[in-house]
Amino acid sequence: MSFQNKNKKEFENVYYKNKFNVYRIAMDYSGSHKESAEEIFQEVFLKLYTHFDTVDEEYMAAWLVTTTKNTAINYMKKRARECPKADIELFSDLY
Repeated sequence: MSFQNKNKKEFENVYYKNKFNVYRIAMDYSGSHKESAEEIFQEVFLKLYTHFDTVDEEYMAAWLVTTTKNTAINYMKKRARECPKADIELFSDLY
């Protein structure tokens, strides 16, 4: 088995072992907003995929929990700053 295939298999194992916990945390931090939780979930596993070789296997679960919480907090802050389309249309009528 090549190194790349080995890493892919290890990543898949980590994914299947932790996906429910990551999604649950994302749901908690997003206020049970399904679409937000799914975006957070995807972002977390993308981060894991790009940094997989640098994360110590012993601390993988802790890394996922911390990364999920931080990603969710940042996502919700960004979402709170966004201006809904209806508000943009309202402001454009003023000018």
